[in-house]
Amino acid sequence: MDPLVKDGALAGVIAAPGLLIGLGTALGILPSKLLTPELPLMTALIAPVAFRRRQPLLAVSIQVVVVAAGLPFWPDLAERFPVSVSMLLVAYSTGAYSRARLASLGVVAGGSVTLAVATVHGGTGFSFLLLDLAWLIGNFIRAERRNHALTVERAQQLEREQETARRAAAAEERARIAREMHDMIAHSVSVMTVQAEAAQRVMSKQPEAAVEAMRAVSASGHQTLAELRRLLGLLGEHETDSLGPQPGLAEVPSLVDRVRSAGLPVELHLEGEPRSLPPGLDLTAYRVVQEALTNALKHSGHAQTKVVIRYGEEDIRIEVQDVGRPGWRASAQGAGRGLVGMRERVAMYGGEMEASPEARGFGVRVRLPLTSPA
Repeated sequence: MDPLVKDGALAGVIAAPGLLIGLGTALGILPSKLLTPELPLMTALIAPVAFRRRQPLLAVSIQVVVVAAGLPFWPDLAERFPVSVSMLLVAYSTGAYSRARLASLGVVAGGSVTLAVATVHGGTGFSFLLLDLAWLIGNFIRAERRNHALTVERAQQLEREQETARRAAAAEERARIAREMHDMIAHSVSVMTVQAEAAQRVMSKQPEAAVEAMRAVSASGHQTLAELRRLLGLLGEHETDSLGPQPGLAEVPSLVDRVRSAGLPVELHLEGEPRSLPPGLDLTAYRVVQEALTNALKHSGHAQTKVVIRYGEEDIRIEVQDVGRPGWRASAQGAGRGLVGMRERVAMYGGEMEASPEARGFGVRVRLPLTSPA
């Protein structure tokens, strides 16, 4: 609802007794002695309540002028309850809604002085300090509203920046995945071509060897198609790197040695029977370990870190956990771009990832199913 409508209704409620007296006197229902001469002045003091938020400085100025004109004749004018309520509301609104705060303070102070002089000359006293107090309360609430609005705006801006950073990190990781998968697919197609040519050469003399070679071509083709479906699911076109072999879990021991040489004490535990994995899944598992160790090296203060890789019947589980250093805020890792990229990779293979602060460090736990959806 429009504030002008609300304030107009409020002014009508405050002025209702005087208006009813005037109407009843005019209709002859009430005795004429109830219609006192100061009733029009009281109505003029109440009327500015209707626009106390739209034009607070104008409202308080009108009240000060009317009070100054009426007090010499009716010293107790400001003591009337409707007038007192109206003046307090307008003084509060001047502090809460007026943009010219110094000017509003001057007008309210002027009204206070007027009431103080009237009190000295015979009024029993509408306390002029109440006007200043009402202005101060309004000004305080105005400042609180402004601070709240700034806090909300900053929170929204931070949320937008975090969302932008998250999207940028996800896009960057997708581009990297696309390049790596492009290399793997190109390698698989090259192997298929060699196997097909070998089958063609030995087909007439060694048909069994040719059949075996074609089975290898078929297996490679199915695997390549699965990787290609994932590649086509990534948006954008990206430049490709050199067609070198991509790392997998078999290279994790070498990765751990390099991280140890950089100063991070790492323990590696392999559980279960290692097995051959699809190239994309193998690379994803390796990248998870690599990113988790990189974060530990950056943030944990070279604290003890443990890497556990479990080969199960239906999935592979990876756990990287460090104990941190005293006073380290482990949650600082939680908003990193690397974790966003890890989640993108894991989700692409239908896996689950949990990254959370520990008592004095940080833990990353990943589950990668061996039969992930395309």
